Amino acid sequence: MKYYISLFQKLKNLYKNQSANPNEVALICPSLRVYEEVEMKMLLPDLLLDATTKGKALLKKEDISYQLNSLPTSDKYWDINIDKNLFEVFENLVNSSQKTNISTNALDPNIQKILFNDKGKPTTEKKTYDKYFKLWEKWVVEWENHLQDYASLTTDVEKSIWTEKLNLILAKKSNLFADFKILGFKDTIENAVAIVNQSNDYDLFLKELDAVKSALQNAKKTGLQSLATYLDMQFIPYDFMTGDNGWNVLSLDKTQLDQLYNEVKSNVNNDFPEEIMSIDYDEKNIKGIELEYAIVSIKRNWFN
Repeated sequence: MKYYISLFQKLKNLYKNQSANPNEVALICPSLRVYEEVEMKMLLPDLLLDATTKGKALLKKEDISYQLNSLPTSDKYWDINIDKNLFEVFENLVNSSQKTNISTNALDPNIQKILFNDKGKPTTEKKTYDKYFKLWEKWVVEWENHLQDYASLTTDVEKSIWTEKLNLILAKKSNLFADFKILGFKDTIENAVAIVNQSNDYDLFLKELDAVKSALQNAKKTGLQSLATYLDMQFIPYDFMTGDNGWNVLSLDKTQLDQLYNEVKSNVNNDFPEEIMSIDYDEKNIKGIELEYAIVSIKRNWFN
C-alpha cells in the first residue's frame, strides 16, 4: 500500500499544478475500482457509437455515472454513497434561491407579431410550434416508460428485444427533433421567447434560474426514475477512452516512490485516512512503477 500512496500523491501533485482552483480537494478511492476497455468505449458520445450498441451504452453510462455522482461520506477518501448525491445537493441550492423584485417590460411589437396576431391570438407559427412541442413531450414519456421496463426483464431474450426497441426509440427521437426544428418553427419561436425574457440583467438571472430549475425537474422526471437524464454526462476530452488524446506517461523509480511516501508521512494534513496509511504490504520486489494517466473533466447537462 506504501507505493499506492506514493503514486496517488504524485498524481495529486500533477493535478494540483494544472488546476486553477487552489481549494479543490483530491480524494483517494480505496476500493481500487477497475473498468474494462470495452466498458470505457461505451462512454463515447452517442454520435460515435454504433447503432446496435447504443442501448447497452446507455445502461453502462447510467451505471458509471451513478457512481461518479455520489458524494463521499468522508473528507479523506471517495467511494460510492447511496444516501447522498450531487444532484440532490445542487437541487437544494437552486431551490433556495429566491425570486424578488421581478421587473416588467414592454413587449417588442416585432416580436409580438411572431407570437400573437392582431387579435391577441397565437400565430400559425406559434400553434405549429405547440403541436410539435406536444409530440416531443409524448416521445419523452414513451422513452421514460421504456427505460422503466428494463428493471422487470429477467432473460437475455427479453433484454435483447428491449435494446432493439430502445434503438428504434432513439432513431425516432432524431427524426422528431428534425421535424420540430424545420417544420415546427422551433428556433423562430424560442428565439422570440428568449428576446421577451432578455430585458435586463435581473431578468437574465431569473431566466437562468428558471432554466436550471426546469432542467432539474426534467432530470427528475426522466432521470431519477429511469436513471437516464440525471446520469447522462460528457467527458472532456470526449474520446480519452479510445486513443492517445489526453494521455501522459508517468515513470517512478524506487527512490522517487520512497520520497513521495515520506512526503505524505511527514505532512500531518495529508489527504489519506489512517485506515489506508496503516495497511502494510511486502513491496521489496517493486523496483518502480510505469503507467499512462489522463486527467478527465466531467460535464453534466443539468449542472450549471
